[in-house]
Amino acid sequence: MKTTCNNFDTYKMTFTQLNVILFFLLIFFSAYSSAENKDIEILYFGTKEDTAFIGVGQGLEDGSNIHPGVSFRIKIEAENYRPYNDPKPKVIFVAAGSESIRLISSLNPDIPIFNLIDDTVMIRELCLKNVFHIIPDDAMRFDAEQQWQAKYSEATVEALAWHPDFDIGNASKLNQKFLEKRNVTLTEQGWSGWAAAKIFVESMVAVSKKKEMDLITYLKRNVHFDVNKGVPVSFRADGQLRQTLLIIEDSVLKSEVPAKDLLDKEDLDKLGELRCS
Repeated sequence: MKTTCNNFDTYKMTFTQLNVILFFLLIFFSAYSSAENKDIEILYFGTKEDTAFIGVGQGLEDGSNIHPGVSFRIKIEAENYRPYNDPKPKVIFVAAGSESIRLISSLNPDIPIFNLIDDTVMIRELCLKNVFHIIPDDAMRFDAEQQWQAKYSEATVEALAWHPDFDIGNASKLNQKFLEKRNVTLTEQGWSGWAAAKIFVESMVAVSKKKEMDLITYLKRNVHFDVNKGVPVSFRADGQLRQTLLIIEDSVLKSEVPAKDLLDKEDLDKLGELRCS
């Protein structure tokens, strides 16, 4: 009887320990699942009427579709400049001018900031460490226009990052997606928002696998991204996205500059200036 009783006590203790283990495992996996499903905080500095905001929204949606389980919560701010810690955003998309970008960068130096609409040279010359310029700057536009006119025509043209008639690679599919899902024609600023969101999501996922690296460092490592322009893009030392530009004459898309068969970084760096080396 004593042996039987001892055996019973032993099993009783084992079941008790097992229940404790299962309890803590349940807490752990619940916390893990909650952390996994927690929305990633995004700050958009601008207004929801911006075409760039529409682009960001579609870019984040595309990112969620590619990476199941990743979801986002966007907060819109258009007036106040402060350290954003309530909660702290993973990224800040800015559809505003140079002074706004400079202030937001100085107040939030450890958060990557994407410039979506400001094409002035001045903000690039500040060499802000956490700012990445998706929109091409004035110097890039000027060089693209000059290259085209010198080779093909002296007609007045305009150099843009995007055009709704662009159809290289997956560009036509992207244009069609915005018409069908957002009911808008994809403009340069809309593309800028979409490209910024796509680059952010891809980088965030990549950095999550590299424990020793932060997002800003990753973006500055000459990583190449596909933003549906037919040519891989990457960031220069001043944070400017090196990319081809489209030549527009009388609202008609004429060509790309540099030509689409010139794919290396050196050709792309012939547009604009190299700063902050």
